[in-house]
Amino acid sequence: MKKSRSIRELIMNSATQYSDRVFVSARTDGGQMNKTYADLETDIMGFGKALSYKYGSDIRMGIVGENSYQWIVCYYAALYFGWVVVPLDRDLPPKGLAHIIREADIHVLAVGKDCLEKIQEIRADLKNVREFIMINTNERSCEYSYRISLRELVTTGLEEHGPFDLQPIGENDTAVIMFTSGTTGVSKGVMLSQRNLLYNCLGTADMLQYMDQGDHVHLCVLPFHHCLPNMVDILCATYSGGTLCINRGLKELTSDLQEYRPTHLISVPLIAGGLIHKITTALKKSPYTDEERQERISEFFGGRLRLVVTGGAMMPEETVLAYKKAGIALMRGYGITECTACVSMMSPLRNDYNNTTIGTPIWCHQVKIIDGEICVFGESVMGGYYKNPEATAEAFYGEWLRTGDLGSLDAKGDLYIEGRIKNVIILEDGNNVYPEEIEEALLSHADIEECVVFEYTQANRRPVIAAIIRPLDTYHHSIESDGVMKYFSDIIAQINETLPVYKQVIKILLTAREFEKTTTRKVIRSKVCERIMKGGAIV
Repeated sequence: MKKSRSIRELIMNSATQYSDRVFVSARTDGGQMNKTYADLETDIMGFGKALSYKYGSDIRMGIVGENSYQWIVCYYAALYFGWVVVPLDRDLPPKGLAHIIREADIHVLAVGKDCLEKIQEIRADLKNVREFIMINTNERSCEYSYRISLRELVTTGLEEHGPFDLQPIGENDTAVIMFTSGTTGVSKGVMLSQRNLLYNCLGTADMLQYMDQGDHVHLCVLPFHHCLPNMVDILCATYSGGTLCINRGLKELTSDLQEYRPTHLISVPLIAGGLIHKITTALKKSPYTDEERQERISEFFGGRLRLVVTGGAMMPEETVLAYKKAGIALMRGYGITECTACVSMMSPLRNDYNNTTIGTPIWCHQVKIIDGEICVFGESVMGGYYKNPEATAEAFYGEWLRTGDLGSLDAKGDLYIEGRIKNVIILEDGNNVYPEEIEEALLSHADIEECVVFEYTQANRRPVIAAIIRPLDTYHHSIESDGVMKYFSDIIAQINETLPVYKQVIKILLTAREFEKTTTRKVIRSKVCERIMKGGAIV
């Protein structure tokens, strides 16, 4: 493919090279929809021209809504025309959304049909928003007084406006403001440039061998506002001519695997682990040979799945081995919004990775360990936090971005994560305990669905290591019984035998309720601990 110098050129090049190839396939209210790469550029031009004639080139657009083709059109139109775009988490509460919309100075807001009611609730507080655009529907909403839809704008731009002179794009100008998920603190707006996006796309696609794998089909499961699917699903697939199939929701995930038969699945450990656990458990007592089991697992995933990419949390080694045994390449990666998306990634070209590594740093930046902390320098490091110079200054050691994650590099240059600085438990004897390490050991047991390890203060005020455990559903009906508590106490005792004394779990608490998570399925430790400690040992 012709070399791209901006996301605009990347889209142009893909629209030329893959013109008739399906870009997005999805079920809509009107039935199955297929949009080609040529359709994508046409819709971008129509939408972009209509808004540009109305508001000029200085547009700051927010997008809040369900995953869809029109979500991508809005996002790419902003990058194509040189605007600033702010992807918003549609699962945020109304007040949280209003705060970010005001904080980011958004004045054009694209709203998905599932978010119309939520935005209407806070509309009076969004005085800076001059235009509300409906996406994923062609009907005007009288109830919510939405004046126009994306489809109408595309038609207007294509039919009523003539040739349009695109303005040059400053590669280092802010193109995207992504707000962090806020699992450990207040959400901050990460400023990313076209250069950040382009280099991270090229580096990630190279590491995953996207251009050398032929046609590939992604089943899009994670919300597009998050940096991982935004990069690996949308940008990398566009660059390499992939097809994006929109998952209708986690309840339909198994049926969508059968319908779309993806070759690629970008996921998080909870989803990837749940899928492989579901099929391997179903086959455990079957009379099939190992070869027949592999065939059934392949059929479960649609028959063509060859690559699963995960990030966002620790991956139990049991899950890694289960995918490997099934013949599906599981590429673990590590990234943060402040580095655009990916920092490190495993490559399909290698088969010598340690089962606990999070891959090799991608070529567009360097990684080094400073005082135990993973630090990054290079082309995909953010320009800073929006309107927050103090937080920006705290995020850097000179030119090196501080990730807040503890880790190490081995002799091969592979990266390992050992916990978050803010999660570290410092015991009275000076020993540091990283909860993730113990959680990985606990999650290796088949009867433990979720767990959070934290510091617990006993009645004598001495801190000990404690674990909140959510067992498999089969134990929920009797979770308060002495028998269940003894069973899990015995499991902990066995695991403790494999750990140093200072890392052993002394206190356990059981819960039947699923852990609180962000929209990208990261466990929010603080909320889990707060709920359990308020409610008692069993909640």
